Amino acid sequence: MLILACKRAFTRGMYAHTCGSVEGRGTKHIRKYCERWAKHDRKSTYFVKLDIEHFFPSIDHELLFNALQRVIKDKRILAIFHAIIESCASDPEGRKGIAVGYYTSPWFANLLLQPLDYFITQQLFKTRRGKRINFVRHFARYMDDMILFGSSKRDLEKAVRAIAEELQSKYGLKIKMAWEIKAVAEFIVTEDGKRKLKPGTAFIDLCGYKYSRDVTVLRDGIFLSTARTAKKIYRRKRNFGEVRLHDAQSINSKIGWAKHAQSRNFTDKYITPYVNMNEMKEVISNAAKCGICKQT
Repeated sequence: MLILACKRAFTRGMYAHTCGSVEGRGTKHIRKYCERWAKHDRKSTYFVKLDIEHFFPSIDHELLFNALQRVIKDKRILAIFHAIIESCASDPEGRKGIAVGYYTSPWFANLLLQPLDYFITQQLFKTRRGKRINFVRHFARYMDDMILFGSSKRDLEKAVRAIAEELQSKYGLKIKMAWEIKAVAEFIVTEDGKRKLKPGTAFIDLCGYKYSRDVTVLRDGIFLSTARTAKKIYRRKRNFGEVRLHDAQSINSKIGWAKHAQSRNFTDKYITPYVNMNEMKEVISNAAKCGICKQT
């Protein structure tokens, strides 16, 4: 109820590619734009992934409440928000941390980091021959995960250093030190006619998918999990002549990831020989008609 009442205040001025817990800006949104930047912008040569260390437990209550006061003026609503913030402190003194599981937490996080989004997109630039050149060509944030594209490795490194300094000085937060600037993955054809990844390049691994100049494929973990589930269904049907509702729901959910990637070879080799997807949908449909939502 609180978020519905304050939704317009939270989303006013929000950066276009701030994703996560915002209507219309989920995995689909970030996949669409990462594909576009990787495949169609040839100047986006390099990328870097950043992650804020212990983000939710490290959020300062005073900074968060000040951000709320900036966009909300109703004292009654502010009092409720203050009670919510104080109820989930992660430190003994009650000055830091918000609970990950609270519905309000992602909205608080996006509001708190809104100035950082504009710092990255508007203030990180250099001037050459009177022309402004941004260090970051494209930027998207999914909660505390950030992806930055740039045409220069040196400029991206400057951007990362500036972001780390901004987070430390204004928010008391730290970037995980495991970041690395890489060239966007690209395939080449070898002398024997085979395609392989160009040396020195890497896939952009984000939100369940891996992006390159040529294709979008499933993340390794989802790829492996989907293939194992298909074989599990096949073995159970062969041995016991049945399909469990849980397995049918699982494979139907996982195959949805594959539909949005270049995965024809994957489905032909690992799914189709073992699972009939129409049968899986029928199992789920029949269970729903009988009022069964979960298998016990």
